[in-house]
Amino acid sequence: MLSLPGTLGAPSDRHFLPFATCRGDGGAPPPTHQRDFLLPFSPWVEEVLQIALRGTEAGAILVQALGRDAELDGLQAITSEPGTAAQDLHSDAAWGTPRTVTVFLALHDILDETMGPTRFVPETHEPRCFPGRRWMPPPRVGGDLGERRTAWFALRTGDAVLMDSLTWHGAGANRGEQRRTLLAASFVNRSSEGRLPAQRPPGLRLGDFAL
Repeated sequence: MLSLPGTLGAPSDRHFLPFATCRGDGGAPPPTHQRDFLLPFSPWVEEVLQIALRGTEAGAILVQALGRDAELDGLQAITSEPGTAAQDLHSDAAWGTPRTVTVFLALHDILDETMGPTRFVPETHEPRCFPGRRWMPPPRVGGDLGERRTAWFALRTGDAVLMDSLTWHGAGANRGEQRRTLLAASFVNRSSEGRLPAQRPPGLRLGDFAL
């Protein structure tokens, strides 16, 4: 079972604002609780994804990894206010689930490490990266990473980082004076080996954004 770190569930100044992953309401019932509320998938959101993925290297890599029929499985704006604590290292999935790749799109320049950019641990996304060729989740808080090192990427507005959902990662502490905001779009290949926890009608696909 996938266990997310406590820092994801605890009150903080890191906000996750989810968007719908289909045009219109997709036949979904009206929300009955604030946790069910979704921002609409508006034309400007669609245009942003098309600009980021259509005819770009990021879009080509996604299509090669997942195929044009991969579904938009999650879309959210992630905001880190000044003073936000760092996240524990975690992965967004466990081995055996359908392959998912997330695009982190910078909505403004993120050039300084004090803004708390996401830190990634390379070569943690497949079983071949581990002894015995068996994928492992990240160690518990304070655990030893061994020879593994984290990396972060300086981003200009519109730059994107692609991440397999198995990759160990965690947002850094925002020690600066500026709010940091990313748009995160996750695409899933439902035909890959594994089982989704819940079935739902197909929505938008990667081919709607990337040629």
